[in-house]
Amino acid sequence: MPINEARIKERFLHLTALNSPSKREGPVASWLKEQFSQLGLAAQEDESGKRTGSESGNIVVRIPGRGPALLFGAHMGVVSDMALAQVRLEDGSFKTDGKTILGADDKAGLVAILEAVTALTEEKLSHRPLELVFTTCEEIGLCGSNALRRDDLKAQCGFIFDSGNQPSEIIINAPSQDEHYYKVIGKAAHAGSAPEEGIDAIRLAAWAISQMPLGRLSASTTANIGKIAGGSATNIVADLTEVWGEARSFLEEELSEQSQRMRECFRQAAAKFGGQVEAKLKRSFTGFKLSHRELVVQLAQQAVHKIGLRPQLVSSGGGSDANVLNQLGLPTVNLGVGVQKPHTKEETLALADLTAASRLALALATGEEK
Repeated sequence: MPINEARIKERFLHLTALNSPSKREGPVASWLKEQFSQLGLAAQEDESGKRTGSESGNIVVRIPGRGPALLFGAHMGVVSDMALAQVRLEDGSFKTDGKTILGADDKAGLVAILEAVTALTEEKLSHRPLELVFTTCEEIGLCGSNALRRDDLKAQCGFIFDSGNQPSEIIINAPSQDEHYYKVIGKAAHAGSAPEEGIDAIRLAAWAISQMPLGRLSASTTANIGKIAGGSATNIVADLTEVWGEARSFLEEELSEQSQRMRECFRQAAAKFGGQVEAKLKRSFTGFKLSHRELVVQLAQQAVHKIGLRPQLVSSGGGSDANVLNQLGLPTVNLGVGVQKPHTKEETLALADLTAASRLALALATGEEK
């Protein structure tokens, strides 16, 4: 078997020692360039850093082959700082000491793709043309992939290795997401001697949030308020509060209705308390739904079969670079790498799942299991 589990383990542990929150993907980008250089492959860095604010651009590697050209992708950044990460392999799974995230989202994807390409190169295996794309700033709005241009991509199908699902699960349906921002403007006053002269921006925001439906609203739609900041001291009626949230749905009509409902709650709060609200609504990403008849889905199913697993076509409530690539007109699925509890300090990854994801990438590249 050309897939080397010991090498997979070593590379994953090395990658998790590289801190790479969004906009600080430089160490991972440099390491990837070095790894591909050792394989005799040229890794190019695009100029997207000027647009995203990252210290690195996206990394692109093109490998000639025969047959339909495939894009393999993963993102280099992680959702939060992990400078003090202490990662260990215990009972077959990677985990931390509980003080930081693991960063398997999406360093697992990077390792799976790199291992497949290493196997192809070392074994001199016949394979399809490959276009490897490693993006920046995915966790803060798919910014790196949004800087890609369809004319620059040669692939006919895309495979993103960035899902907490099992390697047998192929994501063919993902939602759209609206990003919400509210700047709530009140009026400052002394909280002890003249509170009635103020307009409490925090209270206004709290009332608005209390009126809106949040959480899982239906089988298709969710909404969340994720961040609040405001006020300056306990003895001052707060004159400014900022609120960040989101709504996402598989159904465009439900998403539109929920986003309008959230904005309306802030409008009503401003009218009730006498303050002002500046609202900004931004489409973070657009959903996709692929037919099982699509070539990209057929190839994914065939590859899962070839590594001895039963393919499952599933939906995911998360967004990924697959959303952007589908919007660009490149049919793309998101593939499971087995990450459990991503974005939390309880995040884990089974070595067996990472190995299976590497085998899946190799099966896709060669068109057969070796």
